[in-house]
Parts: sequence; structure tokens; C-alpha cells
Amino acid sequence: MGLVLIVGSAAFGLWIVDKVFLYFLTRSYIEELAIVFNLNSNFSYASSLIVFMLVALFVSKLFSFSRTNRSIGFYGLAAILVVHSLLLWQGTKDQFLDTSGKATKCYVLSRDGAVRYLERAGVDAVTGRPCDELSPDAQERLNQYSKGKRPERIVDDNPDFFEPRTGQPIVWYSRTKTGEIELFNLMGFHPQTGEELQPISAPVGEEYKAQRAANKLKAERRHQSAPQRVKPEDLAFFDPVTGEAQIWYWRNHNGEYEFYDNSGFHPLTGEPLKVIDAAILAAWKKETEAKAARQREEMQRQEKAEKDSAERIELEQQRVHAQEERERELAAKREQLVRDAAEREERQKLEETARQQRAAQAGPLCDQTAANPSDPRKPSEVPGVRYEELRDHAPEAAEACRYAVEVFPGEPRFKYQYARALDFIEPDKAAAIYKQLMRQNYPAAYDNLASFYLRRRDIAAAIPILKAGIKANDPDSMVTFAELVEHGYVPVQNPAGAKFALLQRAAQLGHQGAQRALER
Repeated sequence: MGLVLIVGSAAFGLWIVDKVFLYFLTRSYIEELAIVFNLNSNFSYASSLIVFMLVALFVSKLFSFSRTNRSIGFYGLAAILVVHSLLLWQGTKDQFLDTSGKATKCYVLSRDGAVRYLERAGVDAVTGRPCDELSPDAQERLNQYSKGKRPERIVDDNPDFFEPRTGQPIVWYSRTKTGEIELFNLMGFHPQTGEELQPISAPVGEEYKAQRAANKLKAERRHQSAPQRVKPEDLAFFDPVTGEAQIWYWRNHNGEYEFYDNSGFHPLTGEPLKVIDAAILAAWKKETEAKAARQREEMQRQEKAEKDSAERIELEQQRVHAQEERERELAAKREQLVRDAAEREERQKLEETARQQRAAQAGPLCDQTAANPSDPRKPSEVPGVRYEELRDHAPEAAEACRYAVEVFPGEPRFKYQYARALDFIEPDKAAAIYKQLMRQNYPAAYDNLASFYLRRRDIAAAIPILKAGIKANDPDSMVTFAELVEHGYVPVQNPAGAKFALLQRAAQLGHQGAQRALER
């Protein structure tokens, strides 16, 4: 009995510890959400109890003997964890600082005025710029930057560089090409150079103060010395850092300007020198440009007068020699006309000779480059060119035969050979010529036209053309028709006998391919 009591007490104690652990674990999760969403403490306490009961329910089902209950417990706990993480994400996605003021995100400025916030420090993959750490002060200025505010120059001699409460920089700087430091009241980019402004540091702040003090001392020394006349192009009119004028001027009764490097009085008239400003500078530049323009016009007028005088002298000289030059030109033109006539006559003779030679060679050249070995109308001394070999020089053969047709329009052989070369260049044009030659009963044209249709797999159109070619004693038509019979495209009672008869007839007409086929 005592043992049972001890075991029961231990089990009850374990049960209590388990539930307390689950409660505080659940309470910690709800506290995270309460901090993120700024929930009322009483509401968060009530939420903790509700979620605790759900967690306890699902945990008890995990140890059930029922598979269904175990599944309910597992998926229920998983759903609570997922919902907790999603709520944390929803609550923190637009937060940049936690309740202690610590940064949870970093930021990247872009030149188009946008501010990108990233979850992790490093380099932004979009802009390629480093992601800077946030602070409460930086967040306030970033909000101003996002609303369109841009950096403005600070010209104070002793400005505040850092926030007294946090020690964070509240001033940004950039260096000119001469090393001068320019201060700005906001992060961003330099309005003239486009360079990114850097946050101020203590050494840079001390350097800025030293530069301002040196510039102030230089100005004081300048005021203590007598003004010296200077050329305006030798000095800058305004200080590039402070914007203050560095030139004084005096204007005489003719309106001409004199410039000096210091304040004071004119050494001849005793009149006070005046400090220059933007309006006076613009007026001086305008008058200087107008004076330069008048000088250019005067120089142009003098140059024109000199040029006119020179032209008149030159015209007078030309008038003296004009008649002699015209007579020389007329004599030269007469001689040139005689030479041109002789050269033209000689050129015409050469062209006529070349034309006659080309015309004499037109027919033989067409036979040599495009004649069909099986064409009974080709010259016997011409071996002909096989169809496969003609492909390699079809353009040259077509040009040679085109000229032969032009010279000998009544010779159908040259038309046939011209069409044979066109098979590889313009097959439709070649087919039209074959049809014309068939009407003139030129035997070799039948097989070429039939082959045109066979290449397009139009056997029905090719068969009657081949039959007509056989009647016209075209050996190529006989060989092609025999191949169609052999492959069953033309039904006959005795295919082998019909093929043999066609090949034998083609061989008798001198078809070398048919002769070799019979020998095999």
C-alpha cells in the first residue's frame, strides 16, 4: 500500500511539473507576441491561459494509444508553432527597432530617393551597396529622406557633429578635389558630384574646424593688405567652400571694369572698391562677350576689305591673261576631240572583236559546262557533264548558256542546257523552259521535267511525261521509267522484262548508265 502511494505521488508530481513547464513555455511565446504587438498585459495573460489549455490538450493526445489522437496532437502543436512564427513575422516586418532601441534591420540608400531595408547586414544584391546599421536617429532621418528631403550644405564654423544623447553622427561630409570638407545635414548623395556622403567622425570634425579657422585667418589677412589689381581669369570670384566673394571691382566712366584682390580704395581716384556679386559678374561677362564680338566683327570687316582688294587685283591679272588662256583651252579641246574620236573608234573595234570572240565561244562553252551526256543532240566530241557534277558549277554554267541562248536564240540545245543549269538555282524557271522544249519535241527535256516532278514526289505528273519521252526516243526517260517500274510505281505484268527492255533500248541509243546496268 505504501509503495502504491509513493508511485502515485511521484506520478502526480511529474504531471504537475509537466503542466507548469508547458504553462511557462506557452507564456514565453505569448510574451513575445505581446511585445511585438504592444498588447495589454491582462489580454496577454488571458491569451496565455487559452493557448496553454490548447497545448496541454494536444500534448495529452500525443501519448494516446489512438493513432488518430496522436495525429491530432502532433498537427495541433505544429499549427500553434507555425501560427506563432507567422504572427511574429507579421508584427516585425515593418519594425526597424526593438523595444530596447536595438536595430533589427539595416538600410541601403539608392540614388533615385528610395530606401531599402534588409533583414541581414552585408551587401545589397540589387544596388551593390553595403547595408548600414539602423539607429533611432538614423531612422528619423531616413523617414525625412523617403519623403523627399535631400542633404543641404552646412556653413557654420562650429556646428554640432554628434547627437548628445546617443553619440551618433548627425552631420555627413564630402571632400572636394582640393581636400576641402563640405558638411551636410542629412545622409544621401552630393547634389553636384553625386558621390555618397559619409557620416562625420571626430577626426574629420576637427579637420573641418581647422580648415574653417584657416580660411577665416586668410580672409582677415587679406583685409589687412592693400588691394592689388588682378586679372579675373587668374582667381576664382567666389570661395568654393563658403560661397563668399573673393574679388572687388571698380568701373570707370567708359564702363570698363578693374578687378582687385582685396577691399579698399582705388589708387588713382580714391573711390571705394565694391565687392562683386552674381549680378555684377553676369553683367561683366555679358559686356566682355559683347566687346569680344565687336572686335571679331571689326577683324572680319578688315579681313573682308583686304580680301576684296586682293580679289580685285587677282581679277585684273586674270583679265590680262584671259584671252590667252581661252585660246589655249580651245586648242587643247580641239586636240582632245581628235584624240577622243580616235580612242572611241579603237575602243569600239576592240569591243566588237571581244563580242565576236565571246559569241564564237558562247556555244562551245555552254556545251562544255552543261551538256547532258545522254543528249543525242549534243556534239559528239563533247563528253557532257553528269547531273551531280553540274551542281558544283551551276551558276557559271547558267551564265554561259544564258549568253549562248542570247547569241543563238534558234538553237534549242542551248535552251535545254540553260534550263539544266537552272535546276539548281531557279527550278520553276527551268521547268517552264523544259515545257517549251517539249512542245518543240526536244527529247532530253522530257526526263528533266519528269525529274522536276519526282523531286516534289508528284509521281502521277511525272509518269505521262516519261512515256512521252520514251516515244521521243529519250534514253534518260527510258532509264527513269525503268526505275519506277522496278519500285512498283508503274504496274506492269512483267516488271523485270519491262525494265530489261527499257534498259536495252536506252543502251542501244548510247546511254552509258543503261549499258552498265545490262552488264551487271
